Amino acid sequence: MQSATDASYAATPGSETGADVKCDSSSQASIGKTYWKTTRRWWIGATAPGKNRDTVVQAVRNAQSEWTNNINWCGIKDQANPPAHYEGKTSRPAKHDGYSTVDWGSLAKDQSCSEALACTFIAFDEKGNPVETDIRFSTAVKWSTTGAAGSYDIQSVAAHEIGHVLQFDHVTNSAKRDHTVLMWPYMNSADTTGRKLGRGDALENNSHY
Repeated sequence: MQSATDASYAATPGSETGADVKCDSSSQASIGKTYWKTTRRWWIGATAPGKNRDTVVQAVRNAQSEWTNNINWCGIKDQANPPAHYEGKTSRPAKHDGYSTVDWGSLAKDQSCSEALACTFIAFDEKGNPVETDIRFSTAVKWSTTGAAGSYDIQSVAAHEIGHVLQFDHVTNSAKRDHTVLMWPYMNSADTTGRKLGRGDALENNSHY
């Protein structure tokens, strides 16, 4: 069983530009050569502390809908149908256990994700096909569903992580204005532009699903 890890990070003033998702870049990248062929059944576990659970669940489901329905800033027609089905809430944590789970928890002890806002863990079968994906949001930062100052937008970050679930990788070329693509790795607090896909995201989604 092979595995991979990918994440989104907080933008830092003076060093990394945060995302400003719009229609300015066609950049796209893939984690590998395989994509989901079977239906990814997924659940939501523990949600953001201090936030209404149902509101958080809806924000994550809205993030999935961005990819399922190819909701984008560019008016690109939806030709994608990534196979996924939301199975409901669960008490299971996000871990490699045969269930694809989204939850909130500590990332401090995970060397590859300790500085991340959220992290996606992907398991592959012997042929390299994704068979399980788990997303954990860090409880070390503040979260919001309203674009509140000083907090990170749940739907925008969830949409970025679901992009990794779908086997889409980071785009990182500043010269190509890659910060206008959802799969740019850095996020600003209070930014809700990731509630729609950028041009590269929408084109890649149509191309592979």
